[in-house]
Amino acid sequence: FSDRFPNRKMAVTTTKQRSAGKTLVFHGALIMIFACFVAGMGYEVSLVDKFDARAEAAWRTAHLGSSVQALFVLGGAASVAYLDLTAAEFNIFAYSLVTVGWFNSLGYTIGAFVKQRGLTPVCGTLQSPVILWICDFGPPENVAINAMFVVAMTAIVPALYLMAVGASRNR
Repeated sequence: FSDRFPNRKMAVTTTKQRSAGKTLVFHGALIMIFACFVAGMGYEVSLVDKFDARAEAAWRTAHLGSSVQALFVLGGAASVAYLDLTAAEFNIFAYSLVTVGWFNSLGYTIGAFVKQRGLTPVCGTLQSPVILWICDFGPPENVAINAMFVVAMTAIVPALYLMAVGASRNR
């Protein structure tokens, strides 16, 4: 590459960057395959059946949302060459993005299967102000899906923090 384009400089990658990049590319590809085949087939079936508009919307969200999650993880892979992080920070960065991608994708898809959106908070309306552990959780599948989304939202924080830190450090 550099002999064909002598004025272009490629980012120098280290072993820790390549390792994080490989992890992100691997999981990004798996999430995309999942989005295309599992969620895509569900979306296709919902389009053919045309019985339930909510099911079609849920499968469309699962298909497109999982595809976006895959691209998000692959975008993280493309950014590793420009981040100045330690090996431990690269591991946290990579697995945080992988966690976000998988938990969101699985939440969308499982939600479409069980016809729940997972938007109700894990501990919604309190039935007793004195006893905090008695909560109206809603259907158990909704709680599980909501928990997946909460894990994904929590996992994005260290990834974005490390992206900002890694991009701002001088090499």
